[in-house]
Amino acid sequence: QRHAAHPVQGHAMWTPAPTLGGGGGRAGVGGGEDAVSRKQALEFRARLRVLREQDDPRLCSDIPCLALFVVYLTAVVALAGVAVSLQEPDWLRAGWDYHARVCGLDSQMLLRPFLYWPVPEQLSLGLCVHRCPGIEDFERALKVHIYPTEPALGRFCLPAPETEIGLSPVVVAGVGPAGGLPRAKDTVLPALREAVGSADDQLRRAVGGLQQVWWTLASCVVLVPLVAGALPTVLASHRATLPAVWTLVVSVGIGSFGLGAHLLVYRFLCSSDVGVSTLNSLQLGLALLLGVCLIAVGVVLLLFGLVLHDELRWAAACAEAAVTTVRAEGLAAPLGLISLSVAAAQGFISLGGVFLLECAASSAWLDWPAELPATTERDSEAPMDELAEVVPGGPLVRGLRRRPVFGWQMLPLILLWVSVLRIALGFVAALGRGLVAYIVTRWYFSEPLTAAAPTWRRTGRRPVLDALAALAGAHLE
Repeated sequence: QRHAAHPVQGHAMWTPAPTLGGGGGRAGVGGGEDAVSRKQALEFRARLRVLREQDDPRLCSDIPCLALFVVYLTAVVALAGVAVSLQEPDWLRAGWDYHARVCGLDSQMLLRPFLYWPVPEQLSLGLCVHRCPGIEDFERALKVHIYPTEPALGRFCLPAPETEIGLSPVVVAGVGPAGGLPRAKDTVLPALREAVGSADDQLRRAVGGLQQVWWTLASCVVLVPLVAGALPTVLASHRATLPAVWTLVVSVGIGSFGLGAHLLVYRFLCSSDVGVSTLNSLQLGLALLLGVCLIAVGVVLLLFGLVLHDELRWAAACAEAAVTTVRAEGLAAPLGLISLSVAAAQGFISLGGVFLLECAASSAWLDWPAELPATTERDSEAPMDELAEVVPGGPLVRGLRRRPVFGWQMLPLILLWVSVLRIALGFVAALGRGLVAYIVTRWYFSEPLTAAAPTWRRTGRRPVLDALAALAGAHLE
């Protein structure tokens, strides 16, 4: 390589020499060095298979990886089909009563969005109510057991930690056993934490909550690639790359620090919330971890900008030189098309992945056990489900209690989903890099007919389509 001075942000720019590029119209060296350089360039070009793709197409160069990729695609399609066929997203968005009717979403429960447990000792007997029973309902209750509650997480009715849980209003009024009644923090809340607030239940509710930000995610998929792709090109064209780099580093650092501080404040405020601390305790831990990490990232970025300011200037100069060269050689359109296509494809794959994750997390079937009409204590024991099928119409009947049984544990499901999504996004990125490498290689190592020859004489009239046709089923070596 040779070092040629260019007035880019006060730095010099490195440009390829004829010993590597060999382009007769690019750069020249005098005397015998020119002939040697041209000979080396011709030999190097002869070894590049990418320049002979149109005349000498090749077969797949990595058959084992192709076989693994086919197996991967088959497994992903099969799992996606099973998840879509068994999906019931309503299970993730609300609670359900004793008969597995989703509160606020089932046709019979549209006006009853909250789940309330009237018998704290039997959490399987939940009821959908139009509002959480308060102190006024507790005072008016005569024959039913009601304890005052408050809405939690937009779907549950939970008592305050100090609420006394009794069997009837008379007992609660002070006629009960000596020593007072058990409080919710010792009875109902621990039982709910185990039954409804496990890590699996919390992750399942978090996946269901993604539906609320679906359109925000879709907007980011459309806007972020456009802004991220067009803004650097425009700034580099107007020699404003260095201010843009400084603005990016400072804004990302301050934004990361501010978001981390916001998460820590949110964690502090929600730690006193009964619903969050009882049913979403994992959220508090994640908020603390993410807050500390984001603050650390923000501090590191700001220190990086202050200490390594020369490296930032050099990075801005390199980016500006690259954009200038791409625009001057007419490569901006094909490379920009590939970049936007890769970004858009990765965005839509991510959206599809979120949809499939929700489908897999909500895949469930109803557990509807058989029951015997209770006449004595012995008869009240739960019979086997198979007996209800063997003796249809007999004394064994299906009871009123139903509940969904989910087919996936959430932690293994999320780990599998992250792995599959990472492979899919990496494949799209590798395909984009291969297309860019093909186009740039053909442009760089092809001889122009004249100094004024258009770029398509070296890259072809349809560079992106030619690159796709050449790289189909093969890998760059």
